[in-house]
Amino acid sequence: MTGLCGLLCGASSVLGAAPIGSMPYRDHHNQPPYLPLAAAVAQQYELGHAVFNTNFLPAGTVGAGRRTGLGPIFNAPSCDECHNEGAHGRGPLGDGPIPDAMVIQLEALPAVAAATPVDVADPPGHPVYGRVLSPAAVEGFMPEGQVILHYHIIQRTYANGTAWTLRQPTYELTGLNYGPLATNIVIKPRPAPALFGMGLLESIPASSGQLGPGRFGWQAAALTVRDQTTRALGA
Repeated sequence: MTGLCGLLCGASSVLGAAPIGSMPYRDHHNQPPYLPLAAAVAQQYELGHAVFNTNFLPAGTVGAGRRTGLGPIFNAPSCDECHNEGAHGRGPLGDGPIPDAMVIQLEALPAVAAATPVDVADPPGHPVYGRVLSPAAVEGFMPEGQVILHYHIIQRTYANGTAWTLRQPTYELTGLNYGPLATNIVIKPRPAPALFGMGLLESIPASSGQLGPGRFGWQAAALTVRDQTTRALGA
C-alpha cells in the first residue's frame, strides 16, 4: 500500500521550490512526477509504479513471488488495465460487453424507515455482491456475472430545424452466479477516473485542520488516497 501511495502522493514531498511542470514531459509511457522528489519519496514512487503495473496472479502460482493475491473474484488483474498510465478509462463504444475500464457499482437503497441512518456519500452495497460487480474469477471459482450494454437511439429536432441524436444506454446484468439482485439495488456504471494530480489534491490541508468529507472517489466517499486505493484493491 505504501508503494501505491508513493505513486499517487509522491508530489507532496519535493526538493527545492521548482515550479509545477518543471520536468520535461515527452513520453506518455514514462511520465515524470510533477515535481522533483526527495530520495525516499522517489523510491516510493518507483515502487508504486511497479505495483501499479503488476499483473497479479492467484495464490499458489509457482514462481510468482509477491505477485500473488488475485481473486478469487475480481474486476481486472492490474491497476494499469483500467487506469492505463494513470489515464481515465473509456466508456462503451457500442452494444456488447462493457470494457474492463468500466465497473458497475451496486448501491442498496435504505428502507423508508431505516433504523440506522445511512451515509449518503458512502452507501452500503449488495449483501452478497458487495459494492462492485466482479466479472472475472480465478480457476475454480465463478465470476459474479457479466454486464451487457444496449443503446437506444433517440433522434429529435430542435425548433430551428437542427437534428440531434442521443444514445441512451441500458445495462443488463447477466449470468449472476450468486443469486438475483434485490429490487432495492441501484446499478451505477463508473468509468475508471484519471489519477493525475491526486497527490497534489491530498497535499492541500483541510481548512479546519481535521478530517472532514472525503475528496476522492466518484462521490467523494474516500478520505485519502490510501483509503481510495484500499477500496480499489479490495473491490
